[in-house]
Amino acid sequence: MPLLSRMPKADHAVASRQPQREFGSWPHLLLSLILCSYACLVLTENFQHSPAWDELGHLPAGILHWRYGDFRPYAVNPPLVRLIAALPVLYTPAARGLVPHSGDRPEWDAAYDLIKLAGEDLFGLYHAARCALMPVLLLGPVSLYMLGARYWGARVGLAAAAMYCFSPTVLAYSALLVPDACAAAFAATTVLVACVPIPRRLRSFPTGLTQWAAQPVQTTGRTRLGSSKTIRPTAQLPPRRTMPTQQTQPILSDKRRARGARSPIFPD
Repeated sequence: MPLLSRMPKADHAVASRQPQREFGSWPHLLLSLILCSYACLVLTENFQHSPAWDELGHLPAGILHWRYGDFRPYAVNPPLVRLIAALPVLYTPAARGLVPHSGDRPEWDAAYDLIKLAGEDLFGLYHAARCALMPVLLLGPVSLYMLGARYWGARVGLAAAAMYCFSPTVLAYSALLVPDACAAAFAATTVLVACVPIPRRLRSFPTGLTQWAAQPVQTTGRTRLGSSKTIRPTAQLPPRRTMPTQQTQPILSDKRRARGARSPIFPD
């Protein structure tokens, strides 16, 4: 079941039953320390690692989105992350020299052109594009802290933010120009906005706005976040099929015996 359907409902009755929130500056200081450590780790990986295979197509695709309005490159993923990452390098000589290509996956031809045009400056282009995603990445731990602090106290919020920031998977994907970490950050922000205890009519606009921002990041945002009105998935999955157990074995054996068939799993 998706995460949003298991979250507490955002109404005034739920808000009145929440534990007393802890006041003081120490939670914010610890959160700032966690965020600074997270940013330092991500930037360290950013400037130490060369572009990965998927990154080679994302950056030239984002440049072509801005300069030519061509959204055919890397059409298998929504374009928002590429549009943000391409902003710092949009007016560099290498970016100005890119031209659109035809074909099923034209981003790889554009990546080859970018490598030839940029030369040794290619690494600097990708480092700058990765750094442009840092404000989006920080939305994830901040949203988790605010959600945990509102419903379960500041300690729970800090624990959630720390587990997110120091997760090896999150750190690895945060240092790459790929939409995965940004999609997780936007999903956490959507959950936070959906659970704020305000009237439904007022909550629908910010919830829809955050979902509108999350869906162009990665295709999974459309299936996991669901509808902003009901905070439930738009389509229900069929019931999960399980293997036959020992209780169902006699029933299945009788049915197969009546049909004259033998079971390869439970032989008669």
